[in-house]
Amino acid sequence: MTSTPCPPTGAFVVYLNPDLLDPAPFVCGAVIGDSIVDPETRRPWVPVLGTGHLALVDTADIVESTPRRP
Repeated sequence: MTSTPCPPTGAFVVYLNPDLLDPAPFVCGAVIGDSIVDPETRRPWVPVLGTGHLALVDTADIVESTPRRP
């Protein structure tokens, strides 16, 4: 499996919705901090602030990433 690059702080990301009961397949938000590596799976996770929620997202679930504009 190839590693997924971590989006930088401030990047806007679209990721798979972890809530199976929600009709929206994707959720979007802004990365608000540095990535964290899960010691068991060695996969990076990033904190994402969305509309009304804060999530820790596995970078493998990120579909699109747009860097922050200056």
